[in-house]
Amino acid sequence: MSSPAVNQPESAQPRSLWIVSSWKDILLFIATPFLVVPLLLRASGQWRNEDISYIVLTFGALGHHAPGLMRAYGDRELFRKYRIRFIVAPIAGIMICYFFTVQTLTGVTLVLILWGIWHFWMQTYGFARIYDAKAGCFDSTTRRLDFALCASVFMTAVLSSDDHLAKIVELMYQSGVPAISASVLVGVRVFGLVSTLIVTVWFLNNFLRLRRTGKPYSPIKLALMAVTSWLLWFALIYLNNVILGLAMLEVVHDIQYLTIVWVFNNNRVNKDQVGGFTRFLFRRSGAMIGLYIGLVIAYGSIRLVVDNVSSEALQRILLSVIATSNMLHFYYDGFIWKVRDAKTRASLGVNGGKASNTAMIAGWKHGLKWVVLGLILLFLGVRELSSKLSYRDIAEMVVESVPNSPRAHTMLADELITENVSYYGAIDHAQKAIELGSDSYLPYKVIGFARGQMGQLEKSVASFQKSLEINPDQVWTAYNLGNAVLELGRIDDAMNRFRTVLELDPERTVAHCYLSEGYKRLGDEEKSRLHRGLATKIDPEEVGKLLDLAREQFDRVLHRKRATEP
Repeated sequence: MSSPAVNQPESAQPRSLWIVSSWKDILLFIATPFLVVPLLLRASGQWRNEDISYIVLTFGALGHHAPGLMRAYGDRELFRKYRIRFIVAPIAGIMICYFFTVQTLTGVTLVLILWGIWHFWMQTYGFARIYDAKAGCFDSTTRRLDFALCASVFMTAVLSSDDHLAKIVELMYQSGVPAISASVLVGVRVFGLVSTLIVTVWFLNNFLRLRRTGKPYSPIKLALMAVTSWLLWFALIYLNNVILGLAMLEVVHDIQYLTIVWVFNNNRVNKDQVGGFTRFLFRRSGAMIGLYIGLVIAYGSIRLVVDNVSSEALQRILLSVIATSNMLHFYYDGFIWKVRDAKTRASLGVNGGKASNTAMIAGWKHGLKWVVLGLILLFLGVRELSSKLSYRDIAEMVVESVPNSPRAHTMLADELITENVSYYGAIDHAQKAIELGSDSYLPYKVIGFARGQMGQLEKSVASFQKSLEINPDQVWTAYNLGNAVLELGRIDDAMNRFRTVLELDPERTVAHCYLSEGYKRLGDEEKSRLHRGLATKIDPEEVGKLLDLAREQFDRVLHRKRATEP
C-alpha cells in the first residue's frame, strides 16, 4: 500500500524546496565542497597526504558503509522484501573477494573503482531528483538529462585526469585487459568532453524551457550540480594530486551520504514506521547523532585491525571482508534508497509524481546483472592468472597509453631502479614526472638512488634531500642519504643522518651498525658498544655482516680523506 503522504494532493501540504532546511541543506549537501576543500588543503600543510587519505579511507570510506548495512539487516520489512539478495550477496561476495585476495589478483579492485565512480555520480543524481521532486518537477526529459549530465561530467573528469586515468589503466593491464593505445584514449577523452558540452547545453536549454512554460523546477538542484562539477574539476584535474583529490571527493560524499541517511531514518521514526533499534538510534537527539557517528567510526576501525594483525591468513580474511563491504555498499545502495519507491519518497518528504510500491527489478533481469558481473570477474581473473607480464612491462604499457601522467612515469622509473635495468632510463622517466608536475617524493628518491649508483654523489645528495623535504618519513631514503654523505667524507653529517633513521625506525639494524662504527672512529667507545648491543639484540644473525660493511666503508672514506689532506 502506498504511503498516505504520497497519495495526498500536492496542494494539501505546503511544499518545501529543502530536504531539511535552507541552511542545513546548504551546509551539508550543496556547499559542502567549499568547506571540505579548504579544510583538507590546510591539513595537507600540517600532515602527509598519505596520512590524510588513510584517515579518510578508514573512518569515512569504510565507515560510511555501516548505515546501509544497518538498514539492510535491521529493517524487517526491507529484509523480508529482499531476503534472497541480503543472504546470497554477502556469501558470494566474500567468496569472490577472498579468492582474488589470496591469489593477489586486481580484478575486484578494478571493478570496485569503476563501481565507486558510478556510485558517487548516482548519489549526485539522486539528490538532483529529490530536489526536483521537492519542487514538483517530475518531467521525464528532465530526469534523463539529469542522469546524462551526471554521467558525462563524472566520466569526463576521470578521463581528463592523467594520473587517475593512469591508475585505472594500470589496474586494467594488471587484470589482463589488452593494451589500449594513447590515440584511442585521447579519442575517448575528446568524445567525453564533446558529450559533456552537448549534454550541458541541452540541460540548460531544458531548464529555460521549464522556466518559459511556467513548469516547476528546482534552483537548488542547479546549484548542487554546478558545485559538484566544480569539485570534480578541482579535485581530479586542477589539483593534480591523486591522493588528496580523492580524499576531498570521499569526505564530501560521506558527509552527504551520512546526512541523508540520518534524515531519512529520523523521518521514519517520526512517522512510526520502524522497529526498535532504528527507533532508538535515529531519534532527534544530539547524543544519538554522536552515537550514530561513533558507530560509523567503529565500523571503519576494521581497517586498523588489518594493519595490526600479524597473521597473514587473518589479514587476508579481513581484506576480503573490507572488499566485500565495498561491494555490498555499492550493490545495496542501488535499490534500498530508490526515490521511486513510495515509502522512500514519503520518508524524504516527496509528494506528487508517480511512485511505485517496490523498487525490485524483475528477478531474471536482476539475476542477469549478477551473471554479467560474474563473467567480468571470471574474465579478469583468468586473464591475470595466465598473464606473463612483469610489473615493469605493465608500467611501460601505462606510459605508452597515458604519456602525460606523472604517476605513470614515476611508476616506470621506480621499476627500472628496482630491477636494476637502467639508471639512465630511471632518471629520464623520474625527471619527466617532475616536468609534468608531480609533487610526489618518489621521483626525487629514484633520481637520488640512480645518481648514487652512478657515482654522482653531490647530485644524489641533493635529490635525496628534496625527496625527504616532501616526505620526511622515508626510512630508507634517510639511510641512503647518510650513506651518500658518508661517501663524500662528511662523517658528522652522516652520523646525524643515521640518527635520523633511528628516530624514524628505532629497530633499523643497519643504522645502529653504522653509528657503532662511526662512534668507534670518533673515540666514543661507550656509544659504540651501546649501538652494537642494540643491533645484536634486534638482529643477531645479520649484525656481523652489517658491521663489516660499515667498517669497510669507513675505512675507505677515511683512507680517501687522508690521501687528499696536505
